[in-house]
Amino acid sequence: MRNRIRLMAVPLVAALLASLGLSPAAADTGELRPNATSAINWLIEQTNDDGSLSFYGTEPDMGLTLDAALAGMVVGTSREVIDGWIDAAEPHVAKVATDNGRVAKVVLTLAAAGRSTTDFGGINPQDLVRKSVTASGYTTGHSEGTNAFGQSLAMIAMARTGELPASTVSFLVGQQCSNGGFPMYFATDATGHCDAVNTIPDPDGTAMVIMALRAGEAKGISGAGASLTKAVAWMKAQQKPNGAFTGHPTFTPSENTNASGLVAGALADLEPAVTAKTGQWVSGLQIKAGENAGAVAYDKAAFDAAKGTISRVGKGQWVRSTAQAVFAFAPIDLYRLVPRYERKAPYTLAGEHSLNGRQWRTTCEPYSQTERCRTEIWATTVLIENGRFVRKDAWVFNNLTYLPFLTEAAWQGNPLASPNMSPGFTSAGRQWRTECHTEKTGRGACLSYTLSTVYKATPRSSGGYTFTQDEGWVFNNIVMFGDPATR
Repeated sequence: MRNRIRLMAVPLVAALLASLGLSPAAADTGELRPNATSAINWLIEQTNDDGSLSFYGTEPDMGLTLDAALAGMVVGTSREVIDGWIDAAEPHVAKVATDNGRVAKVVLTLAAAGRSTTDFGGINPQDLVRKSVTASGYTTGHSEGTNAFGQSLAMIAMARTGELPASTVSFLVGQQCSNGGFPMYFATDATGHCDAVNTIPDPDGTAMVIMALRAGEAKGISGAGASLTKAVAWMKAQQKPNGAFTGHPTFTPSENTNASGLVAGALADLEPAVTAKTGQWVSGLQIKAGENAGAVAYDKAAFDAAKGTISRVGKGQWVRSTAQAVFAFAPIDLYRLVPRYERKAPYTLAGEHSLNGRQWRTTCEPYSQTERCRTEIWATTVLIENGRFVRKDAWVFNNLTYLPFLTEAAWQGNPLASPNMSPGFTSAGRQWRTECHTEKTGRGACLSYTLSTVYKATPRSSGGYTFTQDEGWVFNNIVMFGDPATR
């Protein structure tokens, strides 16, 4: 006869919960994810002492710094890095409070990062964006007039933080060209002027509008879906044979990584063949080795001219294009962007780990539509062998962790994800209890316990041990609710 103690003690539950944090999201195959990670690592190296990024010299560029934060969320950069970039942008937001396009980017970034969107840099950016919407649906206060970037960013920001006015969608629909594309600059009413003389569709502007329409469709606003279908068809037709996209045919006619990254994000999950080809083209303009490994050129001319060396004068362009290129490597639209889940040792990162003087071993495997990680700890365990208690060092089960790749609704009906502390439930001949959304579990999680026999070895002053056994509720697993997009 051989029985083993369940060594997972209740005090370890607090340590487990403290180590589990949410962090990335993107809809991609993972093939180019190393390219995305390399790009972010290069951007981190370009960060100024104040935490910002710059386009000119060391002058803080709020928009560019927020672009890096958004790209970091795609990749799974640590929250310390993402929050650092966001914090560096905060002192500058009040200076652009009258430019609702820029303020909308602030709201979008804060919402994606799970931070407050109503108190940042001494202003309420969310309130400013909502107040910018006119009766006809366009948003005022953009530095360059009513344009696709400002309008779309405002719409995505509003959709992510509450209700999206239906008038904003009808306004966009009125601006759509007959061929499905959108201009960069809009008329200030719902009649539009895309097909007027000297006004042509703009790939960058259309990509932004596609993301705004995706937000409108997700909110169930009438007309968004039909307009989106036309815009996606036009956008797809603009792809070059090599996978690249250009910007405006007059102002940014070259095949470039800025436009290509923007389009890839807009078409994420809608046109996987298009985005895959785009990602491959952009990867060809990424420096692969040397001190600038990870940096992405704006276009082939810049890449060829650099020969792996980026001048101090030209670095700003590389910073901007690298941040945008991440969306070509790991496509995700801005409405759905959330930080990818950040695995941490020892509970959610597979492998062997040495932490706090203890040895841990974790393996992870698919479980339904999510993933489950089993963690063991090297410890002294008490066994009953031939009717006698003995102490042995061995790998001992610590806990199971179900990763946050399923919503709470998707877990419905599973007793591991439903509060049932009294009377609990029976499974495989064992008694179980589960608690959810409590002070102990935190919001968005459930803890389950099993009724187990617990053996204890207490040292005697005279030497040896006194062995006892008892029945008690022992922590077994945690279910974390989340979103498939964070995988």
